[in-house]
Amino acid sequence: MLLAAALVLAGGTIVGPKSDIRNAVVIIRDGKIVAAGPQRRVAVPADARVIDVSGAYIVPGLNDAFAGMNSQSQANAYLYMGVTSIVGSDLPGGRRGALLKTARPSPRIHPFYVIVKPEEVDEAARRGDEVVVLDFSLTPEQTRARLSSERAS
Repeated sequence: MLLAAALVLAGGTIVGPKSDIRNAVVIIRDGKIVAAGPQRRVAVPADARVIDVSGAYIVPGLNDAFAGMNSQSQANAYLYMGVTSIVGSDLPGGRRGALLKTARPSPRIHPFYVIVKPEEVDEAARRGDEVVVLDFSLTPEQTRARLSSERAS
């Protein structure tokens, strides 16, 4: 299998959670970061397309954990501000409206669902939901029992 040539961002400063990494290299292959770190420690592949980003900052994608997005303009605004993933409600009639899943380009969308009854935990697991919000009416015992039964099966 032939891999696409890597894209390399070289010389910028990676903004990190604990400290920044100056004179850094970020290697991207097939749309995913495969290596990042100080230039002296990260080998640049021979086939790479290198972009000199000296003097610039490299910031990880931001996540909006409670978002709404119902237009292409909103999707564009998120991306412009560095938001690459959103967690939003896809419930019809919700305060923010339905999520526009057809926006291109768009941040990655992770819909959330509100679980009101204990058996809905099982339904969410079967659907493959990534994010669920447990309604305040669920007791810890109900949630633990459901999650335990899911792990056992």
